[in-house]
Amino acid sequence: MSIKSKKENDLATGHVGELLSAAELMRRGWIVSFPFAPCPFDALATKGGHSVRLQVKSGEPYIEKGRSSTRYRFKTHRNNSGPYADNDFDFWIFVALEHHVFFVIPFAEILPIFPQWRPAKRGDPMDAWRNRFELLEKCDEKCDAIA
Repeated sequence: MSIKSKKENDLATGHVGELLSAAELMRRGWIVSFPFAPCPFDALATKGGHSVRLQVKSGEPYIEKGRSSTRYRFKTHRNNSGPYADNDFDFWIFVALEHHVFFVIPFAEILPIFPQWRPAKRGDPMDAWRNRFELLEKCDEKCDAIA
């Protein structure tokens, strides 16, 4: 067995998050498709003729030096090509892998470069977006225009 590089591990982590998100969406009645060619979104979800483009970011917990609590950090930019554009996708889905928690956030929401979630912190700001899959069904006409 070979040791994987950081890039290979990051890619595998990303795929796991995408597949977990797809499974949760399918459980909720959505049809999920993945693009074959490189594009700015990771998945297209469709339900009742309504489609949304999703950018999935996965995170594994880490503990910072000198701190006792676990936290997740999620990137909101591309690896090497800067920030996403307004029309690249409709929603973020951040996946906290070890906790199997999803955060569904409209692209238009202002986010810090690295949104964070602390599982042990009550009232964490990210909790407002926890498992908010119903937002996908309330997306405006912009979402439907891409279907």
